[in-house]
Amino acid sequence: MAEVILHQWQNNDQVQERFPYLEDMVETILQQQKNTEEVQLFLFQLEDRHEIDKEKIEYYFRVTYEINFTVQVVTISATMSYEQTSDFLLELLKREITKHDRIYLHLGQGNGSFQHVLSHLCLQHYHAQSVLLMGNGFTVEYFIRIPVTERMSDYQFYHHVQEFLHSGNYQSAKRMLKTRYNHKRINHLLDFGTNLFSLETTLASNPKLDMFDYLGETLRTLDNDPEEIAYVKSMKGIRHYDQTAFIKYLYNYASFLYENEDLVDFIVLYYRLVEETLLYAIGWDYDDRSMNHTNFKKREHATYVLDFPNWWFSRHFYKYNQALREEIARIEKKHRGRVYRSGHTFIGMEHLSERDRYFVNVYLQFNDRELIHLLDLRHEGVSGHGFADFSIEKFTTICGGVSPLAKVEPILEELGLRPEHSLFKLIGKVVLGELGKMETDVLMKQ
Repeated sequence: MAEVILHQWQNNDQVQERFPYLEDMVETILQQQKNTEEVQLFLFQLEDRHEIDKEKIEYYFRVTYEINFTVQVVTISATMSYEQTSDFLLELLKREITKHDRIYLHLGQGNGSFQHVLSHLCLQHYHAQSVLLMGNGFTVEYFIRIPVTERMSDYQFYHHVQEFLHSGNYQSAKRMLKTRYNHKRINHLLDFGTNLFSLETTLASNPKLDMFDYLGETLRTLDNDPEEIAYVKSMKGIRHYDQTAFIKYLYNYASFLYENEDLVDFIVLYYRLVEETLLYAIGWDYDDRSMNHTNFKKREHATYVLDFPNWWFSRHFYKYNQALREEIARIEKKHRGRVYRSGHTFIGMEHLSERDRYFVNVYLQFNDRELIHLLDLRHEGVSGHGFADFSIEKFTTICGGVSPLAKVEPILEELGLRPEHSLFKLIGKVVLGELGKMETDVLMKQ
């Protein structure tokens, strides 16, 4: 991962043999990112107006800060239109910046129109990776003396919308956006985000509108990422009780709650995620249109399916696990051995059939002591009529130093159930993207 600085070069950036303005920015970044090993500096200039000694700058910062420091000088032609400049910069960013890099966008000096183009591209396509640097590093006083008050209010507006989206407060984001724009597409997507929390996939205001297609079409106009579009299309399955789509939805929702530290609701969703994943792993499914246990069925295309027990069972983790334990007891009796939750076994795994080996592995995964301890916390929360004081630190300690989601992710990976994307994050992405395009359109008309 690299720290990437985007800066518009000015004559006063170099004072004799030093670069005080750039030093302030680099020191600001290094103070916050103490383990930084690589810094990439992009120096933009309009036309070839300056003699920028790239090698001299690289050598100075490498020696001064003892880090890998590289410089690229990018010249923007003054004859390019707004659209051409935007296309050129977007191509540059996509070519040079990875999803792991952190971007520091310096505002406060240079050509205002160019900075507006560059900032909108960063906020539209790399909003989760972008940090605004104002003046000398984060010295706000310097920035205030520059006549960009109106533009700063735009960034504050954008930031507030972004915060609402991150917290899932889609209706507050909708109300805030309506103070400036009345954008039907954004309104529909924000309503869709709100409905997803209760697994509602249609809009009361427009029930015939396929919101998954709607989201996919918007992503196509934004940056046309085929993987994101395919993921949204695959999640249509939650409307038709598709087990795979439902498990990915539960993971998306649980991840969202964990990131926002809504831990009481998180542990409830986490329990459902593990419960549904175990059901999938033993080769079972059910018709979600009924609570009747007779609607359990064998999962289509399952490689191995656990036989249904001859006793009544319900849709609960411990019932699925009870049936699995009976299967393990059968395997132990057959091979005259024992399988322990610690993973130790006196059964030679090489002597087991592929089917028996599969179910032993499922048993060990879902009866891991740390995982069971975590699932038991559901009874201590509000949903279990308890009043436990949950914390990220407590969850991490229980899981042996990793997050609860990291604990279950290897199981999901093995079963092909770990989602590649998040519906909630994709909704946030397209809303911010549409907002960026609207603000850019306003700028072009000025």
